[in-house]
Amino acid sequence: MAGIATIVSVISLAAVWAGWQLLHTHPKSIAAQPRAAVAAITSEIAPAPPPRPATALPSVIHVQLPDVPRKALGTIHGHFRILVLVVVDHSGTVIREVPKNTGPSPYFARLTREAAKQWTFATTDQPGTREWLLRFEFTRSGVSGEATPGS
Repeated sequence: MAGIATIVSVISLAAVWAGWQLLHTHPKSIAAQPRAAVAAITSEIAPAPPPRPATALPSVIHVQLPDVPRKALGTIHGHFRILVLVVVDHSGTVIREVPKNTGPSPYFARLTREAAKQWTFATTDQPGTREWLLRFEFTRSGVSGEATPGS
């Protein structure tokens, strides 16, 4: 009888863990948003030539990915996304960042906000500010980032 109780407990724990992982790796807010990538870049763990934007528009001048230590990347199971809305002035400088989805960890969220502040965009003659939504995806093998205009 104790063996059956142990098996039931293990299965229950596994189901709870799997549900938790599913909720944290596939947030509903991300699934509902369009996937049109304007600027994308990927970093890999293995040393490689400097990454270049895959589909960069002239609007994105500098992309800064979070500097995540290899040991921290090794703790990731699956993948997760962190979203940051940045407000950009007419000179292309990020003047404010607003977390939209902080992901499962305050540590990764902090690294992402620090990286978002360092992005730069093309200058504009129009007065006021612009908004860009930065999406960062974290996996065990590295971090990628992309930007789309607007909120």
